[in-house]
This record gives sequence, C-alpha cells and structure tokens, in this order.
Amino acid sequence: MIARLGNRAHWHRRWLDNRQLAERLRCLALSAQFGELDLRVGGDRASDWVTWYQRATAREIGLPSARVDAAYIGQVRDNARAMLDRQIAYLAGDARRMHRLEHRLHALGTLLFATTGVICVGFLAFEGVFHMGLSGGLEGLAHPFIIGATIASAALPAIGAAIYGIRMQGDFAGIAERNEALAAQLTTLRHVIDQDELGFDTLKRRITRATDLLTEDLANWRQTYHARPLSLPG
Repeated sequence: MIARLGNRAHWHRRWLDNRQLAERLRCLALSAQFGELDLRVGGDRASDWVTWYQRATAREIGLPSARVDAAYIGQVRDNARAMLDRQIAYLAGDARRMHRLEHRLHALGTLLFATTGVICVGFLAFEGVFHMGLSGGLEGLAHPFIIGATIASAALPAIGAAIYGIRMQGDFAGIAERNEALAAQLTTLRHVIDQDELGFDTLKRRITRATDLLTEDLANWRQTYHARPLSLPG
C-alpha cells in the first residue's frame, strides 16, 4: 500500500526534484552576488518546474545594485566562507551519521545470522540429546522448542536479508565516502580563499569552483538515486 501510494503521489520524483532545487538555489544565492544568474551544468538535468523555479528566482533577485569595491568584495568573500563552512560542517556530520548507520545495520544483520546459526546448532544438539534418551524429563518442552526454533530460523535470516537490502538501497557507505571527498575539496577551497588576495576576478573564480563542486556532486547523487525508484522487491 505504501509503495502504491508513493508511486501514485510521485514521492521519489518529488524528493529528487526538491533536493535539486534546494542545491541550485543555494548556489544561486552565492553566484548572484557577482551577477551570475544562470547555473547551467552539463549532465545536471532537471524537471521543467525546477528549471522554471530557478530562473524565476534568478529574475526576482536580479543583478546586484551595489558599488563593487573592496568592501563589497570583502562582504561577498565572507558570505562565501560562511556558506562553505556550513557545507563542510554538514558533510562531515552526515558522513559520520552514514558511517554509524552502515556499521550498526551491518552489525545487526551479522548478529541475526549468527543467532540463527546458534539456534540451529542448539536444535541439533537438543535433537541428539532427545533421541539418545538423555532429555531428563524435558519431553514437554520438545514441541514448543521445535516450533520456536523453526520460526526463529526462518524469521531471523529474513530480517537480516531485509536489513542488507536497506543497506544496498540506502548506499550509506557510498554516501559517507562521497561526503568526505566533497568536504575535503571544499576545505581546500576554503583555505585557498583565505590565502588569496582580495580581488574581483579571483574571488569570482573561487565561487564558480564552489558552485561547480556542489552541482557536480548533486548530479552524481541524482543519477544514483534516479535508478532506485520506490518499488517492491521481486
């Protein structure tokens, strides 16, 4: 029912579109301070309404009405630093969360399969003891134990397989690695901006580089999850 409802409401497509729009507007807020209102990146295809919304926002922002002097360039540089700091902090925190989630799911899946193995070994040992006549008055527990072992040996591996499917669908380890790589690139760019002399052309190139990194990462993210729609297994 959830999958059918989600497909009818286009949850997956709306999730991708809104994520893409948010990143584009984030980059637009920075590049518009230098009069760059068009963010066209090769391979970053978007839905028509996302492109329309971005262009409408760019028209609403318009060209900056300011004297481009040292004070203005310094303010833009401070804005760029603040944006990069927020992105670096977010990416680092998200990478830690994804690593932790991947580790915990992996550990839980391993525990479920290990528990299944222990139950099966215990079941074989119980059967051996029972048939050798060494049950010691535990005949009344034989039937409940057999039922419980049968249910557990079927349910626990099924849950473990479902957790493995969640790990593969979520790609938590891959997200963590990409976030760490992007955070490292943005950190390097942040240091370069600090060391640059204050100038219009230099800062503009740095901001263009920052928006390129963010939109390229967005394009890779969208390509990955576009191929993973909401659907039932099988």
